[in-house]
Amino acid sequence: LNEPFKRLLLGRMLMSLGAISYSLYLIHQCNLRFVGSITAFLLPANWTWPSIVLQISIHILLAIPFYLLCERPFLNKSLVGESASSNSTTAPSSIPRPATAPMSEAAI
Repeated sequence: LNEPFKRLLLGRMLMSLGAISYSLYLIHQCNLRFVGSITAFLLPANWTWPSIVLQISIHILLAIPFYLLCERPFLNKSLVGESASSNSTTAPSSIPRPATAPMSEAAI
């Protein structure tokens, strides 16, 4: 069910949120008062649920540039796109290992 879920809009949105979740974790504590003051300025005090939704949205909007500028440039490059030919000639893991027989109970 992973592939059909990835094609849904909800799935893409949750995967994007998962990608920036560490950035969101890193900066949310610093921005609690800032986001709270923006929300208090924009919404009446008795609008609890709209205030919560707006605060979460603002935190996510603040985490996106932090992810793009501070976290993403330092992430490891994916190995999925590399060709097999470049791996077999340069990767140390391509050195063949000696074949070993599986251990039997008699060998123990």
